[in-house]
Amino acid sequence: MGKVTALIALVILSAASCSSVPLKNPVANPFPAVSIPAGERWDPVSVCGQMFLRSENTVGEGTGPPYEMVVLGDSIVWGQGLPEEQKSSTLVQRWIAGKYNRPVRKRVYAHSGATLEQVGPVLDIAHGEVPSDSPHIALQAECVPNPGEVDLVLVNGCINDVDGARIFDPTTDPESFDIGKLCEGKCGEPMRRLLARILARFPKARVVLPGYYPFFSGQTPKATLHFVSLLFTLTMNPGGELPPWPGAADHMIRKSAIWYETSNTTLARAVEEADRGEGGAGRAVFAPVPFLPEHAYGAPESLLWAITEHDNVAASRWWECLGRNRITDRIRCINASAFHPNPAGAKVYADSIIRGLERPRETTTGIPER
Repeated sequence: MGKVTALIALVILSAASCSSVPLKNPVANPFPAVSIPAGERWDPVSVCGQMFLRSENTVGEGTGPPYEMVVLGDSIVWGQGLPEEQKSSTLVQRWIAGKYNRPVRKRVYAHSGATLEQVGPVLDIAHGEVPSDSPHIALQAECVPNPGEVDLVLVNGCINDVDGARIFDPTTDPESFDIGKLCEGKCGEPMRRLLARILARFPKARVVLPGYYPFFSGQTPKATLHFVSLLFTLTMNPGGELPPWPGAADHMIRKSAIWYETSNTTLARAVEEADRGEGGAGRAVFAPVPFLPEHAYGAPESLLWAITEHDNVAASRWWECLGRNRITDRIRCINASAFHPNPAGAKVYADSIIRGLERPRETTTGIPER
């Protein structure tokens, strides 16, 4: 009977995913064309810098040359499910423009699904809303043209290296599956290496790394946890045994808390070590994001998109998601915004990043000191 109930839930999710989507392709031309002016040398950085660029815009009408901002990372700083005006990077961009009375040019290389390091030999350039591990974040950084002119690098990463499915899995507990050790291994030294490379490659830039957040908490309704655990089993392990209840709910809450605490500690240490290794100038900053229990998935004041909730840019994923072979893969792709910060969550992220930028430092590069 439990499997029948779960199957019904999956059908409901499929219907919710398919409704209210326009019957036209809104991303027919999602990437800029790569063009090398006649007579100019073919430069690999310029080429991949055009290929991997997801968006570019300038805000502000102040005087002086544009302030250069680059966004690298995964779906969090990409702004999964959010239109441009609601993304945390845009809110930060507007804050900088207003505070310093300068136009701010933002170039975004971040995209959904990005890993810190290369996963396989295939380079799959999908729309920014469609989960794909490539180009990985280290490659994003290498492909930014004119790095010496960049004033701010906003970067995040490592959840996809850990694999969020391992945190969500209701069948494993934190003790038998050491999520803390996995997090330290995937978010520690790999992130330190990436930050060291970014600090060296962008010599005058301030580098801000925001943290992650807990997915579930004690304030996530039990019915919601049960629903998520059933859907997880059906999409990740079709035909497998349903997770035991109520133990599954406890596993999800405890692993989520360990992920939040360990990732914060590990990423903060990576920032400190990378910055110290580059001379201790205070250019790199870790910005923890204050997600409280009531902000978790399904909680009273949740800051995350729900599974069956239509985000604001679902149509931009729709047609590419339909190309996936298995129906469960299509559903996960279409609902990729689930568990990501909603507009209110993006505002919390932006505020955390701004607090990081306002911290004083020893040298005057990038954002002016107060």
